[in-house]
Amino acid sequence: MLKRFLPNRVVSEPNGADLFAPHLDSFVATLGKRGYAPSTVRQRLRLLRDLAQPASPEERIAKNTDYAKQMLEKGVSHGREVVSIAAKTGADAAEVLHKRATESLDEMRALASKTAA
Repeated sequence: MLKRFLPNRVVSEPNGADLFAPHLDSFVATLGKRGYAPSTVRQRLRLLRDLAQPASPEERIAKNTDYAKQMLEKGVSHGREVVSIAAKTGADAAEVLHKRATESLDEMRALASKTAA
């Protein structure tokens, strides 16, 4: 299956030695500079490694199901985090606007008092 995606690449040696390992850190660092999270890159590489290993269809289905479950849980977790950040940011912005409006009204009141006196 992996040969369909990497037709001219050797992903692992016949004895099971991992060919990704020597270059993993530099690969992750390069992708990190382009905006990819290192943990995400490592997970994708781990999945590719798992897919390259011989396994029964049942084992592959179990691994893919576990992987999909992990990704769904992470997606929900990240979504909650984004919502939390957005709510905090909105509250902070409203507080700043309230403070500025109050200060402006106080300045107008002071200016009106000086004009009336």
